Amino acid sequence: MQFSGAETQLVYDFLDLSEEEQEVWLSRLKVTSPSQYAQLLPFYHCDTQPLLSQIWSDGAQSFIASQPFEPNTTLDKYRLGEEIGRGGMGVVYRAYRDDSTFEQELAIKCIHPSLYPIIGRNSLFKEAQMLARLSHPCIAKVFDGGISDGCVYIVMEYVDGCTLGKQIATQPTSHKARLSLFVSICSAIEHAHRHQMIHGDIKPDNILIDRDGQAKIIDFNLTQKLECYPSPDSDDGVLAYSERYASPEQKRGEYLTQQTDVYALGKLLAFLLTADGKKPNQELALVITKATEEEADNRYVTVNQLRNDVIHVMNKKPISVKQDNWLYQLRCLVRRRPIPLFLSTVLVVSAFVFSLVLVNKNQQLYSEKQASEELVMHLTQLMFHGKETYDHPVSFEVMLDLSRRQILANPHVSDDVKQKLIVAMMVPHPSTSKNGK
Repeated sequence: MQFSGAETQLVYDFLDLSEEEQEVWLSRLKVTSPSQYAQLLPFYHCDTQPLLSQIWSDGAQSFIASQPFEPNTTLDKYRLGEEIGRGGMGVVYRAYRDDSTFEQELAIKCIHPSLYPIIGRNSLFKEAQMLARLSHPCIAKVFDGGISDGCVYIVMEYVDGCTLGKQIATQPTSHKARLSLFVSICSAIEHAHRHQMIHGDIKPDNILIDRDGQAKIIDFNLTQKLECYPSPDSDDGVLAYSERYASPEQKRGEYLTQQTDVYALGKLLAFLLTADGKKPNQELALVITKATEEEADNRYVTVNQLRNDVIHVMNKKPISVKQDNWLYQLRCLVRRRPIPLFLSTVLVVSAFVFSLVLVNKNQQLYSEKQASEELVMHLTQLMFHGKETYDHPVSFEVMLDLSRRQILANPHVSDDVKQKLIVAMMVPHPSTSKNGK
């Protein structure tokens, strides 16, 4: 259904009336203008939100197809240059200060008059004023606003660069650089949330990259609200989103929350990591899955949680999705500090091996000491019994032979010690040496 300007105004007049007044008004219209009556009758007692969205869509399409201002047109103290962009809300021009105060290059977005009656002029400027209070290096600054020739315009920071989508397609960047860029974008959206603003339409075309590689977020959806309204029939917002990046609740026309931007950021992260045909690693895949859950309650509660998990992946720290897995946490620790952990492991293993060698050496010394004591005891017994046996005296050679046999049969004496003792016992005795002479 297409609405002309007169028909749109007719719908506005109709919706401003109460139900009782609408009946009387329709009765008069049926007599005075049957054709207009036939157009309005289907919308009687219907839900106004789809109707308003239809009017908004038709008005936006007619505006996009038109040329609201020619170059060099003056709006208040600004002079318009060439057109630099178009969207559902309006047309963006490069602009310049048109006074002698100082020179400044700006961007001006012009919103068609057929749209702001639906949004509400006061509501539009209220949202623009809230946007002007945002101060973040990754958000295009809003400086001014006004109405000229029935057209609402918003004066913004001019960004000399290209969209994120174009930069990714034409200028290959590293995986780490893309993650760093995403973190800065999350920081900007988090800043907006703290000031009760949601973006509502996060996508690569709404993120500009300037000449220094700095991200600049543009096109905050001024028709969306961060907080829910008490009445489900409230017509202060219209459905405006990008199909690929919109959350399920946004597509259903429900009120938007921070989780709506979390969902879009998850889709944006997936775009950044897969634009070159590669797949994200397991950790980042889990982060994307968490951020883009169908149910909003299953997603990250805040953008800060999403941003922290991405930072943890970059720093090789555990992410919140797997924080209960101690093996995963250990692997992260190994990846994060490989050299200190390697040196610590070497030190622990060296200390353990040294302890084993020391224990083994002590056991060996103890065994040798015990064997020596037993040998001394054995020799002492032999000499003592040899003195008592006068009828059959025991020669020195016999005592040595008995000692050698006992040493060889002793299981507590090591082979090395046995060998040393046997060699020592082979030394000639002084008495035997004299007898040999």
